[in-house]
Amino acid sequence: MKIAEIAKRTTEFVVYVHDFYGPEGIYPMGATIRTICDATQTLLESVEDWKEIQFDSLDRERVRDIMIHEHGLVFPGEGHQSMFVNHYKCYKCGKTWTDTYECQVDDDCPHCGARHCTPEHSEDCPMRYQVVVGNIGTVTDTNNPVDARRDYGEYKRQSESGYGRAGGETVTLFKDGEIDLEHIGSNDIEDEDGLADNS
Repeated sequence: MKIAEIAKRTTEFVVYVHDFYGPEGIYPMGATIRTICDATQTLLESVEDWKEIQFDSLDRERVRDIMIHEHGLVFPGEGHQSMFVNHYKCYKCGKTWTDTYECQVDDDCPHCGARHCTPEHSEDCPMRYQVVVGNIGTVTDTNNPVDARRDYGEYKRQSESGYGRAGGETVTLFKDGEIDLEHIGSNDIEDEDGLADNS
């Protein structure tokens, strides 16, 4: 893929993400073009072979998560408790997938990039999210991923600052008992290196 083509498709992807998460987007997080560009760059740096990049099927939710966890943006609808698992079938390629949203919303096919596929059916989200902080224990237990990710981000910031009960502690977000995100606190890094003060 030529550099000009990469630049063109990256620009189209950034605009597409902005349509979802910009100030006037479907989910208005207040994301600026600059923030989306930075988050997209972070995502692209995780790809080993640029020839494999398919901008039309890049996961905009991964970019959203980068903006939440690295840029401090907050997903809207913090008070919503109902989430839906939407089941999709692409009208273009016929492949199926599921995605979780706080409403029954159209999605873009992750396989071929076809836009605005309508869910065939939806169901209440059965997932459980827990945030666990090293020396405190479970601080959040909810079925709302928005609340869980917000709390994870807040405790991660406290851990990084070194202040308060969560200062320097490891913060973990579990989704249905499996680790979804984890920040290793400086206290645990010091323990592993044998540098912790045991007095």
